[in-house]
Amino acid sequence: PGACWVHMVISWLMLSVTARAAAQAAYLVGVSDPNSQAGQQGLVDPTQFARANQAIQMACQNLIDPACTQSQVLSAATIVAKHTSALCNTCRLASSRTANPVAKRQFVQSAKEVANSTANLVKTIKALDGAFTPENRECCRETTAPLIEAVENLTAFASNPEFATIPAQISPEGRRAMEPILSSAKTMLESSAGLIQTARSLAVNPRDPPKWSVLAGHSRTVSDSIK
Repeated sequence: PGACWVHMVISWLMLSVTARAAAQAAYLVGVSDPNSQAGQQGLVDPTQFARANQAIQMACQNLIDPACTQSQVLSAATIVAKHTSALCNTCRLASSRTANPVAKRQFVQSAKEVANSTANLVKTIKALDGAFTPENRECCRETTAPLIEAVENLTAFASNPEFATIPAQISPEGRRAMEPILSSAKTMLESSAGLIQTARSLAVNPRDPPKWSVLAGHSRTVSDSIK
């Protein structure tokens, strides 16, 4: 049984490492064709902004909920701080990477607006945490609005197609050159899956000679496909 688990662990390692290496190698072969065009990483990831926007809005909704408890207030504050900090860092990075002066200024300005509105909200959250009065709740509600607006504006700006990732364009010749690598990787993955399934069976019933033969066959196939 111990040998079976060793085979399983080795197989999983091969799957994770070799599959990534094969995919990278295939891409490099395909994109190196003169008629192919390499992909280009986007300046920002719009989905990151969208997720942060959603999380911040939900946290702000919790903050202004009259039934919100002290622990829920602190949890919402933590969520807001986490996502606004990440957005500001992303804006600073994007500003340093872009050559577009308008985009550079806008990212810097957006980061300032998010940071300032977050700081104002944190002040009212601290006051609310100290005393759950109607006045403090109202102040908290008022300071959530500028933050939500700042994050929404930033999210809309970050979704500009100018900042989007450009996928690689692989030529037909490049795709044909990729086929041997992808075919070998497919064989390796299929054999690894068979190896794992066989190893699981042997872990339950190690006294099965035919299964050991199948396991050895899968191991050889995986090894050969990696070479």
